Amino acid sequence: MAMGSPLSPVLANLFMEEFERKALDTAPHRPKFWGRYVDDTGVVNQREHEQELFEHINKQHDSIKFTIEKEKDGRLPMLDVMMMRNPDNSITTDVYRKETHTDQYLQWSSNHPVHQKLGIVRTLMHRADTLIEDPTLRAVEKERVREALRHCGYPEWALKEGDNNARKKVTTDHNPQNKERRVKSFAVLPYIKGVTERLKRAYAKHNVSLFSKPGYTLRNALVRPKDPLVPSERCGVIYKISCEQCGEAYVGETERSLGERTEEHQKSIDCNDGISALSQHELKTKHRVTNGPIQDIVEIVDLESRNAHRKIKEAVHIQLERAGMNRTGGWELPKSYLPLLRKEAGETRRSSQVSA
Repeated sequence: MAMGSPLSPVLANLFMEEFERKALDTAPHRPKFWGRYVDDTGVVNQREHEQELFEHINKQHDSIKFTIEKEKDGRLPMLDVMMMRNPDNSITTDVYRKETHTDQYLQWSSNHPVHQKLGIVRTLMHRADTLIEDPTLRAVEKERVREALRHCGYPEWALKEGDNNARKKVTTDHNPQNKERRVKSFAVLPYIKGVTERLKRAYAKHNVSLFSKPGYTLRNALVRPKDPLVPSERCGVIYKISCEQCGEAYVGETERSLGERTEEHQKSIDCNDGISALSQHELKTKHRVTNGPIQDIVEIVDLESRNAHRKIKEAVHIQLERAGMNRTGGWELPKSYLPLLRKEAGETRRSSQVSA
């Protein structure tokens, strides 16, 4: 199946359910317990039948092969749970960490919303409350979490609040009469320290949830997994072309590569057919938009891969650039936005004139 497709995990799970049904129905000795989560399976079986079952399931399909990890010293990890066998054959559970685990979490000083940092505390404490039944082991696990988070700069009030919220969540999850209040709407804005928190409180008064998304991160600044594309190869762009004689601007958008779109503009100008906005501008004003190739004067003003969002951004930039060559204003924006965009465009133009 294609990686990343929302359909892939559904079909893969359906296939594995059928695979397991056939494998277990034909097994020489059916295991006492078989529980799978994605690609990890926990099995309870007689020791003498262990290898026989392992070989049986690996014969079911050429593309589906299992590996096996056996109980060692009465202990067996699965996902983030360590299962420990007691002398009376009962099972005690604890939190499992791989040997490579470093106890490094999001630093308290990082530029992230406080509720995200509290969410880390709440998640780790919630895991201890739900996976560990033994009170002594649970207390040890929580103290380890607190110590790790103290090294990451977390204050004591945050550790206490996160633990209290985790306990409330456990109570809420087990109480069917508890229903969360439904919000009227939600908004998503880039996180700005000090501003986002105030906006969140203001929005909450009107029953609107405000969610934050990261802005420009170190990953954006430092990580370049691929070689940068030249402008003509970029797809999903909003671009601007300005007349070299009068300075009038045209703003457009394209899902295809910018090079393909500018070639279409070039052909229209060369044929003088009046089809494109640039060709119409030349016919109307007798101006030559450029004496060279269009590619030399095209400018990318924004990037957006999503179609509807790109058209909205195009309409915004038409207003900001006061694009006189455009025959329409693009996507219809709410009228309340127009004065703000025109004001912004005027201030941008004035600052450019002063700089010149």
